[in-house]
Order: sequence, then C-alpha cells, then structure tokens
Amino acid sequence: SLFHEALSAGVQMVYRDPIMNSNAATPLTNRVGAQIVLKGTTAQMKYQAEYGYAGQETGKTPFSTPNDQVGGKLLWEWNLPLVTPKIEFSRFTNNVDGDPTRSQSIANQQKISLNWTIPNWPDLTLNYRRTQTDIFIRPEGPLSDAITTESVSANLSFLHGAGKGDWSSYYQTTQSEFGENGREEEIGSNMSGTLNLLEPVDLPPMWGFTRRVNSRGTMANDRFFANLGSRFRISPTLTLNPGVEFTRDLNRFDALRTDTLSAKLGYAYLAAD
Repeated sequence: SLFHEALSAGVQMVYRDPIMNSNAATPLTNRVGAQIVLKGTTAQMKYQAEYGYAGQETGKTPFSTPNDQVGGKLLWEWNLPLVTPKIEFSRFTNNVDGDPTRSQSIANQQKISLNWTIPNWPDLTLNYRRTQTDIFIRPEGPLSDAITTESVSANLSFLHGAGKGDWSSYYQTTQSEFGENGREEEIGSNMSGTLNLLEPVDLPPMWGFTRRVNSRGTMANDRFFANLGSRFRISPTLTLNPGVEFTRDLNRFDALRTDTLSAKLGYAYLAAD
C-alpha cells in the first residue's frame, strides 16, 4: 500500500525451470516473466495500470500479459448511482525475443462500456471496442498487413423466479489493408438462460444466428443454431445432462446448405466428501 486505498502496487515474477521441460536450451528470456500493477480506489472511482513481460515458453502464469508478449493496459471505472462507465486502453507486442524468422505484431485496443443497473429492472451493458493490429514480416522489418477491427455489442440480463436469461447482439467490421478479402462484416445475436421448472430439473436453452459477408462478394455465410440442454439431479451426488442441438449453415455464395442435428448424454458424479 502506497497511499492507503488510493494507490497500491504489486510485482509478480515467474521463472520456468528448464529441468522440468525438454526445451532446456532456449534463452533465459523465453522462460521468465514479470508484471507490475498499480491500482487504487476512491469513493466512486477505480483505476489500474499494468505493464508486463512474458516469454514465449513461460507457461501458465497469473499475468494478464499473454505468453510471448510485452505491453500494458490502463483501466478506469466510475461507479455512478445507476450507470457505470468503464474505459480500457492497451498495447501489446509479440515475438518478445526478436526472432528474425518470425513475424511481429503490435496490437492497440480501446474499449468503452456502460453498465446500467436499475433496481427491479434488467441489467443492460453496451460495449464499443476498436483494435488496430500492425503486422511486420520480422522485428523492425517492413509492414505486411494492418488490420482494424471495430465492434459494438449490447447485453441484457434478466432474473425471474422461474429462472434467468441473457440476450446479446453484436456488429463487427474488420478492415485489412493488404488482405484479399478487404472489408468483412459480421452480425450476430443469441439468447440463453436457465429455466427452473421443477426442483430436480433445469433447462438451459440457447438459440441465435450469425452472418458474415465481405466487400468482395466472395463470402456470404449464415448460421442458425438452437440448443436445448437439461440437468436432472437424480441425487445430491448424481446428475444426468441430456441435450439436443440443431445447426444450419448457409453458404449463399456457393448455394450450399448444411444441417446438423446432434444429441448428447452427460453423466456427472460428485462424491459426498
């Protein structure tokens, strides 16, 4: 703690022992990682700054920095009476060891979200995200592609005595400066939930659709799906999970339709101790 709750700092470090894996000859930088975090809270605000480094072979770590990446992010949140705005900025670079035989990418991301929480009303979340990824043939080499992705999404969560549900929709565009497909658009929506009809039985249905098209007219794919699952609690230790799923894929460019119907049966046992 630096200034009570207003600001605190923490450092995490990890080292992967080369004796425990077959890649003992790799450089030390590939097997170490470190991350520093500064965060704090006031009466209504939360804020956090992170910066980290993780080698290519660090393995599973508690970091928010993925393996083979270096970078950081800033987060800010304001807790107002009915709405909570959040802002996040991040920048990460991969190929941290500078391997000249591998490409390198730099990803910059901005994210803004608004969460509405009103008593006795469904919770509503609106998100906007923009990611700019520059891909280089090699570290300090020429630019091979620049991809910009923008997306907006909405999520509505509601709770009822008979269960709970979520409805979400999104729209996303991807623009590639050098790619053959040029601009791609994707839209999707799905609804899921859990119905508690009887005490030992839960029904978690899900259905929705996605559509993907590109500006060159070489891709026009639709997908419709519906999944009806169930949970039968036979006893405190035994649960059966039967379900069916239907998926329809439409490739309008090739005039191809594929229908898939599948069924599954799951069984779970949890010992009393």
